[in-house]
Amino acid sequence: MSSLTAKPENKNSAVLARVREPDRDRIVCRFTEGHGELLRFSAGVFSPILCPRPLKASSSDISLDETRISLKEMYSKYVMHLPREWRHAVFERVDELFSEDEWEEDESQPNMGSWETFLRLLVFLKLKKLPSIGFHNGYFSGVWVHSDIRMTIVCRPFDHIEWVCSRDGEGEREVTAGDAPLHRMRALLQSYNDERWLYD
Repeated sequence: MSSLTAKPENKNSAVLARVREPDRDRIVCRFTEGHGELLRFSAGVFSPILCPRPLKASSSDISLDETRISLKEMYSKYVMHLPREWRHAVFERVDELFSEDEWEEDESQPNMGSWETFLRLLVFLKLKKLPSIGFHNGYFSGVWVHSDIRMTIVCRPFDHIEWVCSRDGEGEREVTAGDAPLHRMRALLQSYNDERWLYD
């Protein structure tokens, strides 16, 4: 895979790029002060790609069937890196979350960037236990419970993570929270990984 480097507009911005296929348009992600913007690089020119916000369930353009198919298609790109016993479990959870019985009329359609971050989280952390998979306001989350520890991780687009952990400490319930890029999560969660229950 080829790469492309472009000059940042200022010291707070950076431009990353990747080629989807040889001799095709390049899809570029520009990060400015922590926010991402997709650009297309074609014939030497950058042009913005409008990224839609999560759609409302009332939208006639996207059905629950199409939503499930899109989520499973992205999942299929990562499934080979996950434990065999997890593979069908994730498919089944997607079917549950986006079934006619479970779906709320005012719920947002899933943010696919959040879903990809969630999948990358599972692969990157090399987790021992598949989390309970949650969905709210367009974003996916994972919840792990071990002994007196409850860990909740909310996945945002562009590998951005928000996490909350609660556990008993000296007779009181301690709650800590933070946000970080995905690649920092193993180090940040190390102090909560007693007995290596979360990952090795």
